Amino acid sequence: MGLACTREQGLEGGARTAEEELVPVTLHVYDIGSGGGGSALNRLLKPLGLGAFHCGVEVHQWEWSYSDISDVRPSTTGVFSGLPRSCAGHSYMQSIPMGKSSIPEDDLHGLVEMMERDWTVGEYDLLRHNCCHFCNELCLRLGVGGIPPWVMSLAGAGDALVSGQENLSDLTCCRMVVEGCCRQGCNLNDEYVEAIPVLTLSVIKVPA
Repeated sequence: MGLACTREQGLEGGARTAEEELVPVTLHVYDIGSGGGGSALNRLLKPLGLGAFHCGVEVHQWEWSYSDISDVRPSTTGVFSGLPRSCAGHSYMQSIPMGKSSIPEDDLHGLVEMMERDWTVGEYDLLRHNCCHFCNELCLRLGVGGIPPWVMSLAGAGDALVSGQENLSDLTCCRMVVEGCCRQGCNLNDEYVEAIPVLTLSVIKVPA
């Protein structure tokens, strides 16, 4: 006689609807550093429309980000993952829902592996290729759109100043000292080295 298959029977048997297959994508934003200096700096920069942030993208219950990990070959990937809202060395500030993606978890790992080729330690650039740029590209590839422009505001302002050969102080940001960092549940308790980015305020225009 064979099996009679109906839509209702399929759903009762555990078939997943398109809505159930969507997974939330969340951007977690951190003040740079963990000693309170980053939060204080961002309070000063906010009236200028700027901010110094670290960020990571949570999807399938893992948070993904990028950094210039020290003491490794330049060809080593700078992409790392950890528990959401728990990036050591930074102060969690807020979460921004980016939407939902249809990407399965296996495909997510394949996407990250593909992106790792372009996001190595050697390719890290504070102003043009940092953690915020990585999160922006990952969100675009997940189909949820780019991250809010204010998250990348300091990098954008610094890039404009450098491109214009304006006076710019030394900048280092999101530098991490991580050994053997983690993809599957590592404990992010490594030591992080942070230096707060400082722009010469005389060349920053306050928005009207």
